[in-house]
Amino acid sequence: MTPGGCISWESLSNPNHPFCHFSTSNFEVLKTLPEARGINVLRKDSIARSWWKKDDTFWVPRADVIVSLKTPLIYASPESNVKARLFSDLVRDALQEYSYEAELAGLQYNWPILRSLILAEGSNYVFRKTIKYPANVNHSVETWFYVGSREDRNVRTKALLLDQMLHEPAFDQLRTKGQLGYIVFSGPRAFSTTYGFRFLIQSEMTPEFLDSRIESFLMRYADTMEKMSETENLDQESTRHWSYDFELAQRDAAQIKLLTKPEVEDFFNQRLNPAFLARGHGYRFICRPRADEEPSPGDAVKTDEEITDVRLYKARLTASSGAKPVKDISEYEDADATL
Repeated sequence: MTPGGCISWESLSNPNHPFCHFSTSNFEVLKTLPEARGINVLRKDSIARSWWKKDDTFWVPRADVIVSLKTPLIYASPESNVKARLFSDLVRDALQEYSYEAELAGLQYNWPILRSLILAEGSNYVFRKTIKYPANVNHSVETWFYVGSREDRNVRTKALLLDQMLHEPAFDQLRTKGQLGYIVFSGPRAFSTTYGFRFLIQSEMTPEFLDSRIESFLMRYADTMEKMSETENLDQESTRHWSYDFELAQRDAAQIKLLTKPEVEDFFNQRLNPAFLARGHGYRFICRPRADEEPSPGDAVKTDEEITDVRLYKARLTASSGAKPVKDISEYEDADATL
């Protein structure tokens, strides 16, 4: 860039270099400490509920605004459902150009699913999908294990701890040593009300072979875990997620300190170990149209049921319970609260 170009970029008002309209130009922050609790309900009636929390951590000139619209009419009838989907598509299309700069500044919108489906103990499903582009030489496999309710703090903390324990060994075995593919990932997967643990690999090798390597790794890690010595501290730093459980991170950290090696080992065996038939297990295979190699019989996935109709498969599963309040909302109400 020329010296003149550098000078022109120094001015935020330069019309030749328009900045995102949603980005601030005033970076001054007035630091005033809030009350100890820091979270209040400003409005609660039959129409809306408004939460507010002052930024007392980062002190940056920005604000996060989350708007959630809920109505039971969306699924009241097939007609209502179609109208709701058409309306959401129209809104998204109308905002496409305008929301681009807002998206750069952090605006997001989605349609959340408030309940999750539960895989029964001992279940074993596989879903296959063939990609449309013959030139793509890659396959993909996602192996997912159901581990329990997201509301169960004991389940959640064990899943987070297993992520810390399995992440490096899984990458080392499947990616570094096994050279199975460029994309290799493992970790917990949170849904609306349930928790799972997954392994994801993209490779030129067949999905059946990739899945057999994941199963082999889990079998070996079960032996590794059994030989581990007792440790006094199983603590970890948990990533804080925004939710209505405002003390989630602190309570999870306290719960992790109480976990023992036998508890974590039993959790691994019941939920992930291939030698235990009680685990709930699902596969998703993304296959290229023509595979250059076929898996040997020993590599084939042993499954009780192959999913051919996704809608019918979901209809047969049990749905989880809805979200439950952690505390009574009256604890956060403040009639005198003001912005």
